[in-house]
Amino acid sequence: MGRNGVDRDRYQASQSCSDRFQGAFGAPRAEREQQFSKFMEHLPLAVSIKDKSGRFLFANEFMKDLLAADDPVGKTLGELLPPEEASMMAVNDHQALTQGLLLIQNRVNDTYGDERIFETYKFPLPMPEKRTLLGSISVDITERKRAEQALALKQQQLEELNRSLEQRVQQAVDELRQKDRLLIQQSRQAAMGEMINNIAHQWRQPLNNIGLIIQNLQLQYEAGEMDSEQMATEVGKAMDVIAYMSRTIDDFRNFFHQDKERQPFVVNQMVSRSLDFVLPGLKNSGIDVECREEPNVSADGYPREYMQALLNILNNARDVLLERKVKQPLIRIAIFRENKRSVVTIHDNAGGISDDVLPKIFDPYFTTKEQGKGTGIGLYMSKTIIEKNIEGSLTARNVDGGVEFRIVV
Repeated sequence: MGRNGVDRDRYQASQSCSDRFQGAFGAPRAEREQQFSKFMEHLPLAVSIKDKSGRFLFANEFMKDLLAADDPVGKTLGELLPPEEASMMAVNDHQALTQGLLLIQNRVNDTYGDERIFETYKFPLPMPEKRTLLGSISVDITERKRAEQALALKQQQLEELNRSLEQRVQQAVDELRQKDRLLIQQSRQAAMGEMINNIAHQWRQPLNNIGLIIQNLQLQYEAGEMDSEQMATEVGKAMDVIAYMSRTIDDFRNFFHQDKERQPFVVNQMVSRSLDFVLPGLKNSGIDVECREEPNVSADGYPREYMQALLNILNNARDVLLERKVKQPLIRIAIFRENKRSVVTIHDNAGGISDDVLPKIFDPYFTTKEQGKGTGIGLYMSKTIIEKNIEGSLTARNVDGGVEFRIVV
C-alpha cells in the first residue's frame, strides 16, 4: 500500500471515529473534531486502528507512549516492536480480523522498563468498499493484577495459617484425648482395686458355704449316713456356689473390656450389675441401698463405660458416708424415663456439699478427701464418659440433706 493509501485509510478511520463522536454530541464539525481529539488525547486507554497489513492508521497518546513512538502512523508492528512480540501480535490481529472480537492479555515494558499488563480488545471495523480495518483498545490492568496477586498471596498465607492452626488444634485434641485415655486407665485401675476388695466381700460367704458343705459331707460319711443321692445333693450345692463365684470373676473380667461401638443397653441391668460389685462392701460398711425403678429403661452408648461412671459415683457416695460417720447411712437410687431419655439419680444422706465446692467436684484431681485417700479423677471421668463419650449429661445438686447425682442419657 502506498503513502496515499495510508493517508486515505487514516482519514477514513479518524473520520469514522469522529463521525460517531459527532453524532452523539451534535456540535459543529470543527468543534466536534476538537472535542474528539481532546477525548482521545486524554483517554486513559491505548486505542489504535490498523489496516489488514498491520500498519497503524491511528494511535492515541496513550498508545504512542506504550509503543514508545512519537508517531506510529504508517508503521507496522515489525518496525515498532521486537520480532517475537511483533509476530505474536500479528497472529492475534489475524485472528480478530477473521473470527471477530478477541480478548487477550499481554505483558509489555513501558518507557521506564517496568513491566505492565494489558487487557486488550481487538475487533474488526467494517469500512466502505467492503474494506475492513482492525480496532484495538488496551486497558492497563497492572495494578488490578498486582492486587489479585497480593490477595492470592494473602489467601495462601491464610490457608497455610489455617492448616497450621488445624494441625495445632488437632495436636491439642490428640493430647487431650491421650490425657483422657490415661485418666480413664488410671480410673479403671482404681476401680480394679475397689472391685478386688468387693470380690473379697462377695466371696467370703460363698467360701464359708463351701466349707460347711465339705464339713457336712465328712460328718455324714463318718456317721455312715452318706448315700449316692445325698452325695449328689451336697455336690450340687457346692457346684452352685462355685458357679456363682465364677460368674463374679467373669463379670469382673468383662467390665475391663472396652466397648468398641455404641450399642443399645438396658439401664436397669447396668445399675444392677454395678450394685453386684459394690453391694457386699456397702453392706459390710453398714450402708443401706434403696432402689426405685421403672422397668426396662433403655439407652444408647457404651454400657461398660456407663457402668464405670455409676461405680465411681457409688464409691464416692460410700466414701463420704464413711468419712462423715453418718448414722443410718443410705444411698437411694432411682431409674426412670423423662422426655424420652433415661434418667438415673444416686442420692446419699451425707449432708451435702458446700456451695463453693459443688461447682468444682467434676474438675480433674479435685478431691475433698484426706491426702492419699483419693485421686480426684473418679467424678471427672464419670462426667467425661457420660457427656463426651455417650453425649448425655451428669450433674450434681444438694437436696434432702445430701447430694444427688443425675445421669441423663
